[in-house]
Amino acid sequence: MTPSSGNLNEREVICPHCWHQYYPDQAYYIACHPELYDDAVLGPHEKKRLAPSEVTLDRNGVAFDTRGGRVTERACPNCHLQIPPELQRQRGKILSLVGAPSSGKTYFLTSMLHNLRSELTRNFGFSLRDSDSHEIRGFLEYEHKLFGSADPDKPILLLKTQEDGQWSKKVTLDGTDFFLPKPMIFSLTPTLSNPDLAKRSDKLDVPVVLYDNAGESFDFLKETNSSSRVTQHLGECDAVMFAFDPTLDSETNGRLKLTSSDPQVNEAARSYRQDSILTEVVNRMRRNRSLPPTKQIPVPLLICVQKYDIWKSLVPHATSISADGKITDNIDHTSVEFFESHGIAGLDVFEINRVSLLIRGFLQDISPSFVDLAESQFSTVRYFPVCALGTSPEVDPNAKPSANPREYLRVRPNRIQPFRVTHPFLWLMVQWKQIRPLKRMKPRKGIPHAIAEPVSGRIRVTMPGSGRVMVLDNDYGGSEIVDPHTGNRVWIPEVVVHQKSQVSESPRSQTNVNIESLRLKSLTPPPEKPKRGWFKK
Repeated sequence: MTPSSGNLNEREVICPHCWHQYYPDQAYYIACHPELYDDAVLGPHEKKRLAPSEVTLDRNGVAFDTRGGRVTERACPNCHLQIPPELQRQRGKILSLVGAPSSGKTYFLTSMLHNLRSELTRNFGFSLRDSDSHEIRGFLEYEHKLFGSADPDKPILLLKTQEDGQWSKKVTLDGTDFFLPKPMIFSLTPTLSNPDLAKRSDKLDVPVVLYDNAGESFDFLKETNSSSRVTQHLGECDAVMFAFDPTLDSETNGRLKLTSSDPQVNEAARSYRQDSILTEVVNRMRRNRSLPPTKQIPVPLLICVQKYDIWKSLVPHATSISADGKITDNIDHTSVEFFESHGIAGLDVFEINRVSLLIRGFLQDISPSFVDLAESQFSTVRYFPVCALGTSPEVDPNAKPSANPREYLRVRPNRIQPFRVTHPFLWLMVQWKQIRPLKRMKPRKGIPHAIAEPVSGRIRVTMPGSGRVMVLDNDYGGSEIVDPHTGNRVWIPEVVVHQKSQVSESPRSQTNVNIESLRLKSLTPPPEKPKRGWFKK
């Protein structure tokens, strides 16, 4: 028996490497027999890929290669790279992590995913599992170095993302060599304790495809003039995470040197125009999506501002002082609230918004062109203060001179203290309607109200007192913020916006669940002291 192909009743599969579309039964098989090596596309050191017509199926549907080896893994019929079973069934959520060289992307990604494993299970009734993918090995090695070291006091280094190394693969298509990305693929699966499992299990179980991009991949017009195709996934991604590093800004570094001894602002200081990276991201997304310049990119941009422990003293109004001299952190360690009455946690998206505006104010001070570019090009933008390590790295005393001294910084695993590193992904899960946001709160007495009016699918907000104007998306309506210009608490009224900004342009990623029906409400009033996103009344 041989497999059939081209069953038009099935949904097409999209290869996460080369973006070739095919039907599941057209996928190639990866040979198992030890003598079947030397693939025409991948080279002599890779096992042969066999077309469906080249394998034999027994009565139970088990496939065997031409030497009798039992085959279980499938591959793209175009680029021949392995496709895990999860992506043979559904498209999944596609995320792209971008940023300048030496911005800390690899540390952030490793810390975020490692901490999500425990936080999702402990608080939200989800598990983040490694997929049956060849490419997951690279991430597991990074994770073990940072969080599983046998000698956690020994300084270690995570190698930077290389375009033609750890996270890309050379293939030969029609006689031409191309570099294609090797994404990290995970399964986001509800646990048995998830309260939504019975009603929405088909919507909750999804693959997550994540691309870690080398900063050098975004050199001007590089992808159009070379064999590299590592950023073509930007045409399909559901969200972009931008790792912005304030220590790469020379002016900010000058201010930080007065108070910080961190080597990233001193002996290993380096500067980079990060708005140039974002410009290339915008250009490539527009080209790959055929978007006109007048239309905003309809996916969220999550600006993850790295190394908060170094620059937090520069954030205006990060703390508030009451009339009696009491100091309150406006940016605390978490926006997650666990409800014993519900047996599950929710995310305070309104606190996420408050924090986002404070970080926006900081970035607008140090890089106004970056903020303007982000908000003029993307329909939804959020700013997240994150810290992958929470400790200063050390300079390797045996390091050789280098054009990039940051390549010789080391970190001790036992000193790592991540800060809000999971919040960007948790915020996305709220947008995907997989975890629950908290209920809206009513305006407190005495809080001044801003003037809010709809404009081009957003809210134009005029701040009381200062008269400052901000244009925000509709999710800010009906919530309390901290005015980033004055530090005063302000209520933003709800506004009817006729043209809603989209979180994803792909209809396959939308669900018909109303997010308001998922919101969690505390059964007890919030405590007097602000805690986990609730502010005192």
